[in-house]
Amino acid sequence: MKPLLLDQPPEAWDLGEAPAYRRRQVAEWVFAKRVTAFEQMSNLPAGLRAELAERYDLAPLSLTRRQGSEDTT
Repeated sequence: MKPLLLDQPPEAWDLGEAPAYRRRQVAEWVFAKRVTAFEQMSNLPAGLRAELAERYDLAPLSLTRRQGSEDTT
């Protein structure tokens, strides 16, 4: 299980060899724009987005089972 990106302060994020300003860009996407996937971070290089997706989860919860009746009650 990968760590959740939001559980760590931006200073602790492992961005590999990326320049320091990339950390600010990721923080803006996560906290200001509230993206739910690394692929949505369009101003980051594709390689960095792939690395982030390998290292971290971005969505804290995922639906495992939906319960309820057919008539939505």
